[in-house]
Amino acid sequence: MGNDGLFPCPSFLLLFLFIYEMKPTSPFPTPSALEHYPNQPQRLHFLSFLLIYHYLIYDVVYPDTLQLSYIRELLDTVNMFFRQNNAPQRYRKAPEIVSTESQWINSKALTMKDLRGKTVLLDFWTYSCVNCLRTLPALKQMWKKYRNRDVVIIGVHTPEFEFEKDIANVRFAVKKHRIKYPVLNDPERINWERYGDTYWPRAELINSEWELVFEHVGDQAMMKLTGVLLKS
Repeated sequence: MGNDGLFPCPSFLLLFLFIYEMKPTSPFPTPSALEHYPNQPQRLHFLSFLLIYHYLIYDVVYPDTLQLSYIRELLDTVNMFFRQNNAPQRYRKAPEIVSTESQWINSKALTMKDLRGKTVLLDFWTYSCVNCLRTLPALKQMWKKYRNRDVVIIGVHTPEFEFEKDIANVRFAVKKHRIKYPVLNDPERINWERYGDTYWPRAELINSEWELVFEHVGDQAMMKLTGVLLKS
């Protein structure tokens, strides 16, 4: 018969304290104690080593102990985390663009149906934002290079101030900055909220399956993205 004591193998104490980060919260580690491990690959690998080591000891020396069943359960959980981490990355679906025909400049109203099969870059901007204006040269270069190659840029104009909501002012800014790609004036920030945006400018890159593959805030990120695409 096996030993039913909590720590029949002295080194099991190390495993116990490692899982609980030296702060035990229950009599024995359970899978729920590992909920923060998937985002800590190094700790996950070390834990896997500890579990396998103790599994071998308990399987030979203490085969009938309750601890062995706990170790099996913990190993199953760790293996599940490894499978999740090694699985192909899945992107979330991009929300549909909500608009009316009168809100568009340089284009008819565009929808997901119109854009499926193309790569789409959404540039959330507003014309009085200095950082937004810094991205325009790179965006215009990319539009010039890719406009006939299934790449679409849409400037989603999302006003910060009341005067920016007026589409006449937006049209003036588009003409002033010689923007030729489609611009959607979104005075009520409907699409901004659908995409969960909070800062200007923000890049949202959508693949041909209408999945979000890149999201970033700031003019440097936008210029880096457009720079990479321009070199390709």
